[in-house]
Amino acid sequence: MAKPFLSYDQQINKLTGEKGLLIPDCDYAIAILKKTSYFALICGYKDPFKNPIR
Repeated sequence: MAKPFLSYDQQINKLTGEKGLLIPDCDYAIAILKKTSYFALICGYKDPFKNPIR
């Protein structure tokens, strides 16, 4: 089953809501998503950015 396309804003919302990442600068985060795919970010780089309270 194919996953639906998510805009950069939707990807940011998913990262903050479902994945618990703290993203203080959405414009910078979008620039990173343009260089690094969402999948690569979540699978390899998310742990240092997770909200410790969640």
